[in-house]
Amino acid sequence: VLEWEGSMEALLAASPDDGARVMILLEFSQAAQATSNPGKAALLTIRIADIMFKCQQFKEQADALCLASTFLREAGDDAGARKCMAKACDVGATHAMFASECHACLELGRQDLKEGRRDDGIVMLRHALKVTEFMEDKVRAKQHEVSILSSVLPTLIMHSTEEPEDLEALL
Repeated sequence: VLEWEGSMEALLAASPDDGARVMILLEFSQAAQATSNPGKAALLTIRIADIMFKCQQFKEQADALCLASTFLREAGDDAGARKCMAKACDVGATHAMFASECHACLELGRQDLKEGRRDDGIVMLRHALKVTEFMEDKVRAKQHEVSILSSVLPTLIMHSTEEPEDLEALL
């Protein structure tokens, strides 16, 4: 795939439809990731998300944005990762895709906690927990609940000197 990198734009232009363009971008994105170039993988994956939006394939758009966020974080671009994850959260909320919204809120909350924004992180994790109530796949909802609670537990332990009422408020 990498031998064709110089011809990628020409291949995309010659592609008969958006499905073919997505497949080409996916191949190049995977090659970029395999060769330890997460920044390039992120940019290609964002292009996939843009095509998914155009085709009104919103779940795939949200999934691509979450993947791009992961690549951006690996590349050291936390601000870009946050932007992609926030957009994935918005796509999930707008189109009642609760699993996508929950996953994105969970990741945003984790990032907030990691960066020392406790209150923002707790708000995002609370929202993610609330969204699990609307998920159709109850097994996946429970898995998300466990992830959310395991993300907030260290914060609760760190603030264990606070009054019990304050800790309850965090949940």
